[in-house]
Formats: sequence, C-alpha cells, structure tokens
Amino acid sequence: MRKPPPGPASANARSPCGGGPPRAVRPGRRLPAAPRLASGLLDAGEPAAALPFCGGLPALRARALCESGQIAAAQTELGRAPPSVRSDPEWRRVEARLALAAGRLDEVRRLLQRDDASPAEQLTLAAALEQSGELDASERLLQACAARLPAPPPPFLHASLQTALGHVRRQRGDLAAARDHFAAAAAQLGELGHARHAATALLNLGVVAKDLGDETAAIAHLREARALFLHCGDAANAARAAASLGIAALARGDAEAALPWLREGAAALRALGDEAAGQLAQAMLARAHAALGAADAARQALAGLGPPTSGRVRREIEQTEALLRQPPPNPAARETIMAETPADDRRTLFRTFVAVNRQLAQASDLDQALRHLLDAAVTLCGGRLGYLLIAHADGMRRELQTGDANQPALAFSRSLAHRAMELHRTLTGADALADRDLQDLPSIRNLQVRSAVCAPFRSAGGVRGAIYVEHGSRAGAFDEADKDVLEVLADQAAIAVDRMLRERALAQELSASQRELALVRRTTRRPPTQLLGDSPPMRDLRAQIDRLAPLDLPVLVLGETGTGKELVARALHELSPRHRGPFVAENCSALPAELMDRELFGHVQGAFTGADRDRPGLLELASGGTLFLDEVGDMPPLLQAKLLRALQERSIRRVGGSEQIPLDLRLLAATHKDLRAMVHRGEFREDLFFRLAAVELRVPPLRERGTDVVLLAEHFLRQHAASRGRTLRLSAVARAALAGHRWPGNVRELEHVMARAALLSDGEEVVDLQLPRDEAAAPPTSPDQVATLKAVERRAILAALQACGGDKAKTARALGISRTALYEKIKRHGLAD
Repeated sequence: MRKPPPGPASANARSPCGGGPPRAVRPGRRLPAAPRLASGLLDAGEPAAALPFCGGLPALRARALCESGQIAAAQTELGRAPPSVRSDPEWRRVEARLALAAGRLDEVRRLLQRDDASPAEQLTLAAALEQSGELDASERLLQACAARLPAPPPPFLHASLQTALGHVRRQRGDLAAARDHFAAAAAQLGELGHARHAATALLNLGVVAKDLGDETAAIAHLREARALFLHCGDAANAARAAASLGIAALARGDAEAALPWLREGAAALRALGDEAAGQLAQAMLARAHAALGAADAARQALAGLGPPTSGRVRREIEQTEALLRQPPPNPAARETIMAETPADDRRTLFRTFVAVNRQLAQASDLDQALRHLLDAAVTLCGGRLGYLLIAHADGMRRELQTGDANQPALAFSRSLAHRAMELHRTLTGADALADRDLQDLPSIRNLQVRSAVCAPFRSAGGVRGAIYVEHGSRAGAFDEADKDVLEVLADQAAIAVDRMLRERALAQELSASQRELALVRRTTRRPPTQLLGDSPPMRDLRAQIDRLAPLDLPVLVLGETGTGKELVARALHELSPRHRGPFVAENCSALPAELMDRELFGHVQGAFTGADRDRPGLLELASGGTLFLDEVGDMPPLLQAKLLRALQERSIRRVGGSEQIPLDLRLLAATHKDLRAMVHRGEFREDLFFRLAAVELRVPPLRERGTDVVLLAEHFLRQHAASRGRTLRLSAVARAALAGHRWPGNVRELEHVMARAALLSDGEEVVDLQLPRDEAAAPPTSPDQVATLKAVERRAILAALQACGGDKAKTARALGISRTALYEKIKRHGLAD
C-alpha cells in the first residue's frame, strides 16, 4: 500500500503566510487576491489552509479537496461546476489526479499527454504510466521533467520527483535505489518542516522497508506516518498507512495482527473514493482471512472487490484463491479468533502465542515487541483498545497503548485495574459491577455501556502491572475465554516488562555515568577564582560581579583578548546560586561549524559516521550550572539560529535524535568583537544578541589598571618560581619596565613574560624581562607623537640597565656618563631600588 506520487502541492512546505492557517472567508465573498493566494498555498503544500480561499473557484477547491485526501468530495465539486470552467487548465489537472486515484489510467493519459503539460502534470502522468507497468516510459518522462526544472529546483516539486523515481525503482525491484530516493525526498521535506508531507515520506520509507524484509522498521515508520496523518486530519493517508501496517504484518506472517489494520484501511479508503488503494487493501484483507482459514470471510471480501484496477490486485486475488483451494486449517470458518472458533480449537491461539514469544525473545526494541503483544491481545479478545499498565511509586500509569501515541485514549478504569491487582485475578467490567465495594464508583458505572477486561501480573523482579483491553461502545463484550487468553499474554508481558524496566534503568545509569564522565573531562577542580588588582577599574568590576552573580540573567562579558573574560565568568558562576553545578566553557572560534554543532547539542548513536554511542552536548552537560561561550562573535549563522531556538524553548534535541531534552542553565558569553556593529552589518543575529546581552560587563585592559601590573607580575612570578623550587623578586628596573609597557596582550601576555623570566633568570632578582620593542618607541608620524627628552632619557637608561643586568658601572660606561651622573638620573626618573 502506498500513496501515488504526489504533485508539487503534496510535497512538504510551510505556509507562505506564516503563523498558521488563515482566517475563514465568508461564503459568497472572495478576496481580490484569493485565486493567487489559494494557488500559492496549494503549491506550498497547504491544501487545508487553501480551502477557505477557494470560494467561487471550483477547480482550485476541487484540487484542495483532492490533495487533502477527500477524493469523493473533490469529485462532487467537479460535478457541480458549470461547463464553462472545464476549459481551465487547473480543471484538467484535478480531473487527472482524481482519475489516477480511481485507477482510470487511460483517462489520465487522455488528459495529460500534451506537449504543454506542466511539470506537475508530467509527474501525475508518470505515476499513471508506472502504475500501468510502463516503467521505461515513466522513467523517461521523469527525466525530462527533471531537465525542465530550474536551478535550484522548487523544493516541493523536487521532492515529488524523487518520490516518483522511488516508486519506479521499487517497481523494477531495485529496492535499495528506491529507498535512497525516498530518503532523499524525506530529507528535503524534513528540512522544510511540515507534518503532512513528512508523514508521506515516512509512509514510503515504511513500504520499501517492508519490501526489503525489515518488517520491524516498516511498522515503526508506518505507525509514525499514521499518527502524523491523523494529527493533520488527513483521513485518506491515515487509512493508507493503516492498510500498509496490515500488509507489513502479513509479510511478517502475522495475519491476526493484520486484520484490524486492513479492515480499517479498506473501509476508509473506499468510503473516501480512493478506489485503487481501497481495492488493494480489501484484496489483502481477503488474503489475511484466507491465511487464517476464514474462507467465507475471504470470499465475501473478494466478492466486494469489483474489476481489479491493477496487476498487483490481480496477483493478490490469485494468491487468495489459491489459499482457499487448500484444505482449511480449522474445521470452521471464522472472522475473529475468539468470536467463531470452537473452544477446543487452540491452533490459532497457539500460533499467535508463538509469534508473540518470538517477538519478545528476538526483538531489540522491547517497546515495539510489547506493542505487538498488545495488538495480539486486542485482536484475540475482539476489543478496540489495549493498554499496558504498570504500577509506579506515584501511581498506576499507562505505559503503552495500541494504535498510535497521538490517538485519543479513553480514560481506563483505575478501580478495575487496582482491584484486579489486589485480588491477583483477571476481572471484566461485569465482575466489577457485581462487586458491591466498586459498583458505585464512576469509572465502574461507566462499564455498563462499555466493556473492559484486565489481567494483572507480577514479574519476578516485583513489578506489578496489567494488560487492559476495552471495547468503548459495547457492554458485555468479554467472556471467560477472553480472560484465559489475556492471562497467557499477561504472563508473557511480565517477563518482558521486567527486562524493559531493567534495560531502561541500565540505560539511565549509563547515560548518567557518561554525562558525569564527560563533565569531569570538561571541568576540572580549580581553586576559587581570584580577580587580583586594587585599581579603581578592578574595584568597580568586582562590585558589578557581586551585584550580577545572584541574578540568573545572561551576561555578555566584553574585553580585549587576554583580559581574563573567562575568569570573570567563573567568578559570576562561583558567586551564583548555581555554584554547586558545573561550569562548562567552550571557545566558539576553536571549532569548525559542524563539530561545534555536535559539541553544543550532542548526538545520538548512528547520527553520522563514527557516532558509535550517544554523547551529551555542552548545553546538556551544563544542566544545573553555567555554560560559558567564549568568542561568541565567531559563531556561524546557522548555529546562531539553532542556539537561539534552544534558548527560547529551553530544550534541545541531540543531532540525529528526536527526544526533547529540557535545559536548566545560565548562559554567559564573551567576545572581543563589537557585536553591536556586527548586528548592524548583518553578521550577527539581533535577536540572539539581545538574548545574550541582558547585561554587558566590560573587563578593563591591563594598560588602564595602573599599579595592578606590578601586583599581577609579582603574583605570576611567585607562582612560576615556586613550581621550580625557587624564590625570585622583581628589581626596580623590572618594575619600571613593567609600568612602561603597553601590554597589547593584556594579562595573558604578562603571565607569559613572567613565566619566561622565572625560567631564564640566574639570580634571585629579575632585572631584564626581555620585553618586546614597544610600539610607542616607533618613529613619530605627527607632532603629537614626538616623545619628550625626559621620556627618551628614561627609556634609554632603563634599557641600558636591563642590558647590563642592573650593574651600574657597566651601565654608566655603556651610556658614556659618569657613575655619579647615572645615580642622579636614576633617582630623578624613579628607577632606584
């Protein structure tokens, strides 16, 4: 079961209007731009949003209904339109799409085999050729259509083309190529983000996975596709997905599980007017009945088929008739296992239990295997919904349910479930109504009009739970035989639930251990942060940190390279209420964009080549603490958008993952660039800037900190000397040199200078710091830059003292003056010890 290749309006898109569907237009009133707006929405893949704008536009309204899956309604709309409209090219396109859905392939050719056919019409014609078996002609037409597309091609049309090529490859038997085409379409549609067309891509991937023999992957894709279609209100495609689920179950040899899906799909598709897909679903339903030995039900399904619309339907009819000619596996025909099977006939039950056991034993995905068990429970008991209930410390919870996760579920009777567990006995709604202690409870009284049966279990690990099946519209639906069936399945569930919960606990423990290990690797124990300095700028900076630290606001730390922006961020963290949490730091300029994405957001196993395990990202590792992003101005634009979304939603998804992980962190950022100017130039997102810069904190450069230079130099010198087991001090000459240098590298440059001095100094006093030539000593380029004679003399004496190692006699000889004159000049310039 698969959907015919969609036209461009069936590819994936966001509404060009933005912000959700438009307001309804009153009947009989049409906006001046309504035709263009409706056509644009349809081309963008938004048929439901286009419908309100199609009043008085029968061709466009029929197209919107058709692409919404309402085939019968679209056909009715065409029948009501005046003859004058039938010359509209849009009319021809819609009529061809409806003919394709009804299996009238010759009519599609008559309408669309034209030289002036549009690319969308060529896609529809190619689908008709593919369905009639003319694969070469279909592929040639698709290649010609691809050659006509502009560069870059419209995304919806290109995705539709990939899908159509995938169907041709699938018909040829080249399943790997078909999967690649479908995956390419899914990737393109996923980038655009639209639930309905993402569901179409999943539907096709599920079908080809079934063809490749991977029924588990097929069922997972198809369940997700059906859930998305139901969410979008696309009944036709939800029915296709249901029918495909039945076909996948048949391929797995589980005719029992296939029956409800095929019944749902066949009835819905034929009611909606999609004769081709509905006929295939009904043919498969007949085959499922025949596989179970229900000959009468199979013949009845075949009788309602009518003339086959495709070779596939003919082949399925032939296979079903061949099955019916074989001796029946059971003495009596039946529609469902429990409804019409004699009590002593256990063959079908045995086969079902064996299939469930095999699933539980072999499945790597226990959730999927337990869903299969629930499907079997619902089918065998003739119910409508099934739940796996587990008793947790905080009460009874519905762990899994049949169908899809988005399907509305009735509130189960907790009273019935608790009493069944309390008595260790399987109970039906009738049992509960007969229980005087329960009969007055609202959830029990509700069972007078609907039925439920609940089989409790207790696993070897002590886990208590139950399998709960209900029929929402019929009372007295379950009997003693249903209790027996459910008890067997409950025993199987007990073993699987123990394993499932144990694996979850191990996975959580492993995840926590990996997170802790990653955190230890990222954050080492450090002594409390010290911001040394007694200059006015530093006193003001410490005062600002004291005021901002208790607030959970993001702070943007500004300052030149090497000023100690990370130390300021650490101080903000250590003085904040989050000080017991981690402090995680990353430099945005140190990693390429792709690697930075993985570092920030983490990834799941298999997300890319080499991703052999799940790995948390920095945003996740910083949970409960602080994340510091240094040089945030170097972050690539795409990553800026992703970070902004994470901050807005306070949650992330790992690369390649689907689970939303909540964020609980304080974000600090730093940069040496002018972010406001970058925003003005369009190099940095304005919305992200205001997210990061709730408060701006400037770190002063070293040249503005006065005597702090000497204080910091002595601190670094003590540290480096102590690491070598020495004691060193600064000479007056060195102090003067420190004060006279401009320090373009700020504190980082100062630390490196003192490390070098500690390494190269021979005595206990450091005289020559080997400072680089200062830019201030360069030849002046204007009168304002001319140095005074006093400043020049001071620098000359200072340089000579450093070169002579502080020896005054050598310095006097080098300068060509007497020692007395040198002493006087040293005193005058403040260079004396």
